[in-house]
Amino acid sequence: NQYSRPGGHPDFVNTVAKFYSPRFGIQIDGMTNVCATAGATGALFTIFSALCDAGDEVVCIDPAYDAYKKMAKLEGVHMKGVPLKFP
Repeated sequence: NQYSRPGGHPDFVNTVAKFYSPRFGIQIDGMTNVCATAGATGALFTIFSALCDAGDEVVCIDPAYDAYKKMAKLEGVHMKGVPLKFP
């Protein structure tokens, strides 16, 4: 047995790249420029982990998706909430 590729099955990511390349007007490589995740929360955590370091501060509208605060805590990042004001 072997685990599947973490970034998504090659056929899938290459199909996504082929679909979006002409729409963005650039050549997208499915194996290096496309990452498939298991849901939006997994994608957000992957991005959060890649871009934030312990001690960083991030700004987020408040109220926000509750997973943002949990992600920040796991990464040692300070989250600053900015109240969402309705007109």
